[in-house]
Amino acid sequence: MKRAILEVVVSGVAGCPRDVETYASCTLLASSMAGQGTSLCGEWPGQGGTGNMIQESIQFLLDNEFVCMQKIADKSGQ
Repeated sequence: MKRAILEVVVSGVAGCPRDVETYASCTLLASSMAGQGTSLCGEWPGQGGTGNMIQESIQFLLDNEFVCMQKIADKSGQ
């Protein structure tokens, strides 16, 4: 999961955390976990299953400086 998330961020496909969540929820892993009755969409903070795995993977990438998050001002200059 870590590598898949890293690749989607580096390639520019995912530009924000929501994009990463959407991408990860569409993977084969997420699909197989859904077959086991595990909650997936929008449930990842503090939840089990792939949601927790996604959050842990993102945190690993942040902690080890593979990716970083930046706030970008909106186009109105605020």
